[in-house]
Amino acid sequence: MGLNNRIESTRTDWKELEFDAELFREIQEDLRENSGNHLPIEAWTARGGGGDTTDDLDKYHFQHVLQGWQGFGKNRITRESLFWWMEPLLRIDGLNLVDRYFENENGWRCKDDIHTISDLGVMWDINLITAYLEAFDIASPTVVEIGGGYGRLAEAFFSVYTSTVKYVLIDSVPASLMYSYLYLTKALSGKRVGIYYRDKKDIQDYDCYIVPGWHFETVSSLDYDLAVNVQSMQEMHQHHVDYYLSLINQVVREGGLVYLCNRRDHRFEGQWNMPRNWLCLLKCMCPRSWIREVPSEIYTNSRGDYRKVNRIIDAQYEREWTRAVVSKLETAKA
Repeated sequence: MGLNNRIESTRTDWKELEFDAELFREIQEDLRENSGNHLPIEAWTARGGGGDTTDDLDKYHFQHVLQGWQGFGKNRITRESLFWWMEPLLRIDGLNLVDRYFENENGWRCKDDIHTISDLGVMWDINLITAYLEAFDIASPTVVEIGGGYGRLAEAFFSVYTSTVKYVLIDSVPASLMYSYLYLTKALSGKRVGIYYRDKKDIQDYDCYIVPGWHFETVSSLDYDLAVNVQSMQEMHQHHVDYYLSLINQVVREGGLVYLCNRRDHRFEGQWNMPRNWLCLLKCMCPRSWIREVPSEIYTNSRGDYRKVNRIIDAQYEREWTRAVVSKLETAKA
């Protein structure tokens, strides 16, 4: 498996992303007429466009939607944020990203390509994901990501992998669908980036393809090596989460992987009904928050019933998470 120790971004300035009113309206219209149960929660229909074509489009420009995608993660990295992130990153950094971008745990090597707290989250996710893909001998992954914002993790994938990657982004928010297409078209120069509304419907013809959730099953015939959801199921309703967990179970091939990282006390506080045939390989605390429960989880889609084994892993995680929170907060206070 060929991997680079870099997750550089083109750092496309949002001011360079010309708002495509025609595309945005088309997505809104499609959402209103065809989305059915895929309609996002109210917070995202308000922030990202809920199909009301009488809206003032200015409120959907990139800088206004960024808060919803990243929250405080859009802030610049400081010594304080490094305190929370550096130690756990060092422990899992098989890609040696820390050495590339940091002088030491208290210093920051200034680079334009890595500079926000959300980038630290990308470094965390990509390290965990690539380690397990390598362990499962998946050298050229076919990936489906649900709710990928404007495409930052997708961009990182194409930076890290020297081998072929196929990446499909599913979303139900008009602003996310539009901006991921506009951003990745610029960021992934030389790659074939397509969107359901502008390009052929054959996903196989593209390196990266963006599709609304309500059309995904009609256009995708791929078997996926990996499914990813980072911090978007936490902003869904129960029927959304149940649907996507079931969908992942259908489209990820046997022996494929699932990576999830979501807060458990955010807008969604329902049941995480993991398919019984998913074997949990990893459940650990993520440094996105040390006072909120944000587990990073990796499963493999297999045969059999792994609920008893997974229950043991859940119990061990709960014990370690509680101890880790107490220890980290005591250190921070000191």
